[in-house]
Amino acid sequence: MSKSHMQHLTDELGDAIGLPDLALDEKDFVCIVSEDGVVLNLDYFEDEDTLVMYTTVGEIPDDKRLKLYQEMLRANFFWETTAGATLCLDPEIDLALLMANVTVADMSLPQLMNILDHFTKLAWAWSDRIRALIGEQQDAAERPVQAEQAPGMFDPSRLA
Repeated sequence: MSKSHMQHLTDELGDAIGLPDLALDEKDFVCIVSEDGVVLNLDYFEDEDTLVMYTTVGEIPDDKRLKLYQEMLRANFFWETTAGATLCLDPEIDLALLMANVTVADMSLPQLMNILDHFTKLAWAWSDRIRALIGEQQDAAERPVQAEQAPGMFDPSRLA
């Protein structure tokens, strides 16, 4: 397909979620931040007609590093518990990220929204799992909607 198709999808997505100014920047990047602080990064690579999605799913404290690395490596083994996405480490800031990519060719807005919704639910699930592994508890009043119940970031009521 083409960059114009991705720009059109981004425009449609922005309209659908109540962010009419949503657009790819000059580097083909767009970032969406929800009211509850989830940051979803989208990078489009025109040569491959691929959209790369990524978000932070947790901090890696020094005393839990080995435990978290083992869990992330196990999860990436044949992508059994990542639904095809990849857990990785941002080496500059020691944050765990969830990343996935999809081919944009012939993608419709409903398909894109479904993919992004699934990805954000997966990110919530991994964020919860990492917090549990490091023994961090979050007050129920502060915690976002459960990943299994979440309508996803693309429910306009959850967006800033």
